[in-house]
Amino acid sequence: MANIFNCTYNTTQDIVACLREKGAHALDFWGLVGATIYEQRLPNFPPVVDGDFVARQPRESWESGEGK
Repeated sequence: MANIFNCTYNTTQDIVACLREKGAHALDFWGLVGATIYEQRLPNFPPVVDGDFVARQPRESWESGEGK
């Protein structure tokens, strides 16, 4: 996550401080997208597209620029 958000860090405290500055939605979104796209693996808890909280497939959201 620190790399996805371009956090500069030397310690885990630096990572925590950087990630605390990010919104909950962005952390949730990029956690899923990062696992799926950057690490090429499925997240432990895959999203369920319900049309409300998760409006579309994560890849579609990422490609349309959501979560930035």
